[in-house]
Amino acid sequence: MNEFTIETLLDKLVGSTQPYGESEHDSKALDRLDYVDAILEWATDRLYECRRSKNNYQGSMIALAKKAREIADRYIETFKDLAEPSELEREREEMK
Repeated sequence: MNEFTIETLLDKLVGSTQPYGESEHDSKALDRLDYVDAILEWATDRLYECRRSKNNYQGSMIALAKKAREIADRYIETFKDLAEPSELEREREEMK
């Protein structure tokens, strides 16, 4: 029996998004980033659902809200780095 990790399943569902430098491959990878966006939206919604209970008095709900915050904290710096434009992106934006 095959046991798949979430990562393996997502890799099979989404396909490669890794830049390759070949137009046809990169075009498909660009399209696949829409799937990544949908997955992030789904995951963010799940975290937000849990986080809404942050002021609830029930211990289990507080635990869910805390874990959602901890997960978000782990990725906040990564997303800040992802959102920072490169020098080349800045130059191209200035040319427009």
